[in-house]
Amino acid sequence: MRPAIKLQGVYMAHGQITVNNAVRYQVTECRARFEDTHLDESVLQIIKEEIGESEESRAACLEELKNKLLEVKSLDACTEDGFLLAFLRVAKFDVSNAFQRVINYYTQHDKLTDAFQNVSMSLDKAKSPRHILASPYRLDNNSILLIGKGALDLTKTNILERFYLEVVIINSLIKNPLNQLYGITAIFDYGGFQYNAMLSYTPRMIHLLVNTLQNSLPLPVKACHIVNLPPLLSSVISIAFALLSKKIKNRIFIHPSNDGWQSLHKSLPPELLPEEYGGTLKESGLVDLSDHLDDLERELCERFKFGYLKSETQRELLRLNPPINGTKPEEGKN
Repeated sequence: MRPAIKLQGVYMAHGQITVNNAVRYQVTECRARFEDTHLDESVLQIIKEEIGESEESRAACLEELKNKLLEVKSLDACTEDGFLLAFLRVAKFDVSNAFQRVINYYTQHDKLTDAFQNVSMSLDKAKSPRHILASPYRLDNNSILLIGKGALDLTKTNILERFYLEVVIINSLIKNPLNQLYGITAIFDYGGFQYNAMLSYTPRMIHLLVNTLQNSLPLPVKACHIVNLPPLLSSVISIAFALLSKKIKNRIFIHPSNDGWQSLHKSLPPELLPEEYGGTLKESGLVDLSDHLDDLERELCERFKFGYLKSETQRELLRLNPPINGTKPEEGKN
């Protein structure tokens, strides 16, 4: 008899999956919209006090973080306040923690540069998966991302191409102050998964995916909900779990699709979900994050101006010849 697989917060046995410790949220608190960049100051003050942010701590910590980065002679780091503030916020203004996150960010950027050097696709192909959407409303002020959503066909867009698109889009979310403060909740949908795509999930690819999520993203990841998971992929999930910190493991939930989405609704109210997940939102009401994908890629390419000196040539090649054909950095843009 096939043994059950026990994961943190998740129990999987013979295709049956139950979820415990899912967090309930108050629907009445879900008023902010995805595109919002500011809330009432009295609301923002609550989260800022939780993370230790004030005018004084912001100025002092930014200066200290910049000085620490300037001491790393092998690194040409971006020292713009808006960029570094994202790392300080996710680190709750612990400068040492924020500094390590910036180091991890640039270390991972070198790995991404290497991974993406042979990725090339037209703008039409890049937009065709339409596999990264967002709920128009926020959950406790954090953004709800829908990744996959029944479009996981790696014969049309391979895993590296899809991952590049995800990096482009998630990079664009970092600049929103509400995302920096409140973070993101992600739903990963493996519906439509082609079994021949299993070969794409090599150990190297799994490490790349996990390390980008866990070690370099300057955004709080509040929860990851996995739906429509094929039994065959449970082995991939187990490998990924072994690489995750306990904190992240406790925020991952796998939900069955044969319970009328009751398990998912314990964590995410139907008012914030599309009809496909038993929600009330129409497909047309979701936010397509691949809109203006060419502009979003330019934003990412600007980030590749900075990094370790040893990778400058490789980063510049990627920046000047980005994977989405026809997209070039604007001349003279800083």
